[in-house]
Amino acid sequence: MTDGGRRSVYMDHVATIPVRQEVAGAMLPSSLYALAREAKGSVEEAREKGG
Repeated sequence: MTDGGRRSVYMDHVATIPVRQEVAGAMLPSSLYALAREAKGSVEEAREKGG
């Protein structure tokens, strides 16, 4: 992009700021949480059994 012979640089801070964990979690579909809970339960159960 030029502006009278000078180059312009477009900087979009909103596109580069990190997303907070609470926000990212709220954006995920709840079905993913159900699958994650099920998987976590299976892993914990296997650890308790020693496998």
